Amino acid sequence: MPDTLEISEDMMAKIAEIEDTSKFQHKIWSAEEDAILLKYWKVKNKSQLSKVIGVSETTARERYLKLTKDYPD
Repeated sequence: MPDTLEISEDMMAKIAEIEDTSKFQHKIWSAEEDAILLKYWKVKNKSQLSKVIGVSETTARERYLKLTKDYPD
């Protein structure tokens, strides 16, 4: 394997379009998003519900658990 690998400009452009993970590390949850999670988390498809809110299923699950006190701080 060579010491350095080249990444094409085309691939770099595609990678630049991907959101950084830091965007979600400090999400500010709205009262509406919290209400949606509390009301529908147990009865709706979790993957689809998360997409509606605009976060990953893992992020939504962590928030739901925190709201219901089932998640350690």
